[in-house]
Order: sequence, then structure tokens, then C-alpha cells
Amino acid sequence: MERFVIRVICTGGSGFIGTHLADSFIMKKIDFMNLDICEPNKQEHDKYWKRCDILDFDNLQDEFHKYKPTHVIHLAARASMEGESLDDFRENTDGSANVLKAVKAPTSVNRIIVTSTQHVRKPGSGLPLNDEDFDPLML
Repeated sequence: MERFVIRVICTGGSGFIGTHLADSFIMKKIDFMNLDICEPNKQEHDKYWKRCDILDFDNLQDEFHKYKPTHVIHLAARASMEGESLDDFRENTDGSANVLKAVKAPTSVNRIIVTSTQHVRKPGSGLPLNDEDFDPLML
């Protein structure tokens, strides 16, 4: 019987959630790669990190092809609410589209988890009615 090997790409793995996820992967000995424009917050995470801007599709696709992930966890995003229009949030729009496009290309990906934050929909605000229905938590 062939053993199923898990190989995870985590975009935005240097952020708050990604740092804790990386700790869990290391503890459980799960093979993963952090693709992020920022260096990891913890030095012991450096060996799992590759600098990658999700707005650079060619580089993103190249990293997917080289690593051959079975799973993808998409955490990368601009978390700030400062901006005039959606153009100020290209990491969240075009970057997410690039991640989804990259996932479609390699045959190795079995599952993807795409995350969001309270900056898009505050707790208890219900499901969005359309792609432009935002109800962010304003602190």
C-alpha cells in the first residue's frame, strides 16, 4: 500500500496565523513551504521560506511546479483597511486569483484552503450577498 505524502504550500506563512501554522507543521513533521514577500518572524522557520510575491504569477507558478504541493493554504493578503479602492488591495484580489490559477496548473494539488479575516466580514455579519458586499470589523 502506497503511503500518502502531504506537501503544503502556505502563502503568507510569515504573518500571525502563518507563524502559528508553521509551528504546528514543524511539531507534526509536516512537509511545507512558506511563500511570502516577508521573512518569517522566527529564525527556525527560515529554511521553509521562499520569497515570493503572489502578484508575480510567473514566480508563483514556478514555485508550485518545483515544490509540487498536495495541499495549499492561502493566507497571503493585505490586512490593512487603508485604501481608496479595490486597486489598493491587489494582493487580495489579483494575488488570490494568481494563487487559484497556480493551483489549477499542477496536478499534485488535492485541496486548497482560502482564508479571510474580520477585515472582510465581521463576526455575525452573515454571508456576503455578492463579491462587493463587505462588512469589515472597524476598530
